[in-house]
Amino acid sequence: MGAARTRRRIKEREGLSFESTQAPGAHIHLQNPVGLKNQYPQWIHENACQWETLALDSFRQHDPVAFAEFVAAAPDIPIEKHLTAAIEAMSKAGSNLHVAIQDSAKGQHLVLCGAGPSANQHAAEWCPQADQIWGCNSALTWLHDNGYKPTHGFTVDQTPEMLNEWRSTPDVEYLLASTVHPHLSELLHARKRPIRYFHNYVGIEHRPVELDGEIIPYEAWLYQILYPSTLQCGSGLNSVNRALDLAIFMGFARITILGADCALRVDAPAPKPEEGIEAHNRWLRESVVMHADGGHALTSGATAITLTGVIDGREWLTKPDMIISAVHLEKARQAHNRRDPGRVVLIGDTLPNALKDKPDDYLSRLPALIDGDGKPSALVAEMAF
Repeated sequence: MGAARTRRRIKEREGLSFESTQAPGAHIHLQNPVGLKNQYPQWIHENACQWETLALDSFRQHDPVAFAEFVAAAPDIPIEKHLTAAIEAMSKAGSNLHVAIQDSAKGQHLVLCGAGPSANQHAAEWCPQADQIWGCNSALTWLHDNGYKPTHGFTVDQTPEMLNEWRSTPDVEYLLASTVHPHLSELLHARKRPIRYFHNYVGIEHRPVELDGEIIPYEAWLYQILYPSTLQCGSGLNSVNRALDLAIFMGFARITILGADCALRVDAPAPKPEEGIEAHNRWLRESVVMHADGGHALTSGATAITLTGVIDGREWLTKPDMIISAVHLEKARQAHNRRDPGRVVLIGDTLPNALKDKPDDYLSRLPALIDGDGKPSALVAEMAF
């Protein structure tokens, strides 16, 4: 991404919602860091090894007799069938598979907490009402340090920075994407923290693979041959979007979302564009808050690109991934609540709530993902069998 500041305005009653001061049709190229992107297949394999260790240890402790029977039979099982046989044996014994299981939280109330600054205003009210409390990324340690008793940490963040964010490793269960940095898995395993894996679409570029007579994407193939059946999350671009995918899959009856600001809190006026990039970056560090723990807008290597827009007369400051995620969150809320009224509730003075109940023709005019052919791209969650 370039470092130039981008300013946009939402015009509700005109044909284009976001009108750029750059050339018409200007776009921002979003991609995972190249240094990480090339590592995903290796990390998926390394985390699969970690998963296997956890699952087999749980199997041995849960049912030593069934475990011994499986080990004794293993030499007679073709190598390509070992994983399937192990999963079947563990499932039959009722052992912990250490992956997210469909409908495992059926009927429960989840408070899903993002790391946005509005979480400060609502956690005290909502956390005591929850059966489970998930903290996304730095929201986990913020919840824990402020006495809100999170039950789970959630992340899809592949960067090594997660080892810093979770270095205190609160004693909760950890929901990890199979694409996270393996050192994070190793840290949590060394601290004896419970781990449960799911999958997170990252767009690995590789030719498709044939599996059981079906041609499937390489990324999905990796998930299917290395792990038990679970969910591949794919909505929006940020952790709360992906966590909502997982929460729906796990069957929560109510999902209350805090701290999904998808916007930045501004404590001082922005410098003028002619003051340059350094002034803009200094303002982001000193006068713009992005996280509930007070973290600034460049924390953890976040992009310096910002977007501004006016919705119902109010100006918002956001970032490219945040505005796209805000639109996805509101569309997801609408879709889930049409099927089950009140199932998903967004709390707080947030950008997704500013978009609440906006019609499709309005939401479609906001910044959106496009694929390599210039067509709208809607990432979705799907089962990874």
